[in-house]
Amino acid sequence: MEFTKRFLPALKLKRPKLNMAFERENFSAFFETYWIQMIIVSCLSSVALGLPAYIIKFAFTEGIFTFYLLALLLSLPWFLVPILFVLYYVKDITIAKKAAVTTGGILLLTFTIWIIALFQL
Repeated sequence: MEFTKRFLPALKLKRPKLNMAFERENFSAFFETYWIQMIIVSCLSSVALGLPAYIIKFAFTEGIFTFYLLALLLSLPWFLVPILFVLYYVKDITIAKKAAVTTGGILLLTFTIWIIALFQL
C-alpha cells in the first residue's frame, strides 16, 4: 500500500498545455547534433528488416516453425531501437508517444513490404 501512496501525488498533477510552434532553428539544431543517429535509425533499420523477412520466406517454403521465431527475435531489435531512440530524444511525452507509434508503424509497413516483395520472387 505504501508503494502506491508514493505515486498518488504524481498522478494528480496536471500537465500544462504547450504551444506547439515550428521553430526552424531548433529543428536544424536537432539534426546537426544527431545526424549519425538519424541515419542509422532511418536507413539501417529499414534495410536490416530484410533479413527477418527472408527468414520468414524460408520458413514458409520449408515449413519449419522455429524459423518464424528466429525471424521474430531478429526483427525485435530493429523495431525497438528506433522507437526507443525517438522516445529518448523527444522531450514532450505526448509528442514522443505519437512519434514512436508513427515510427513503429512505418517500420511495420516496411517489414510487410519486405515480406510481400520477397514472396513475389
